[in-house]
Amino acid sequence: MIEIIDIIKTKYNVNNINHIYLNDNLELIEFDINAYASVKIFKIKKDDYILLISITNSNLYPTKNITINIRYNLYEKLKYDLKCFQFFY
Repeated sequence: MIEIIDIIKTKYNVNNINHIYLNDNLELIEFDINAYASVKIFKIKKDDYILLISITNSNLYPTKNITINIRYNLYEKLKYDLKCFQFFY
């Protein structure tokens, strides 16, 4: 998951990254892209990852929240997608 943190720092210019390591099968990386979008990456098992993207329009009433949940079975595919994603704000 260290490679993923490096991708986040270089590609998205994010320095405030929370990395929680419990054991080899359970990790969490979370960071905010801006005030409205946050990303969480879960490692559940050896090769089982979940990418959770939450987008909120908190400046409007009523507040809307969109959550995108993508499951990966390959670490390399997750790294590739993180390199390719474009977040415009």
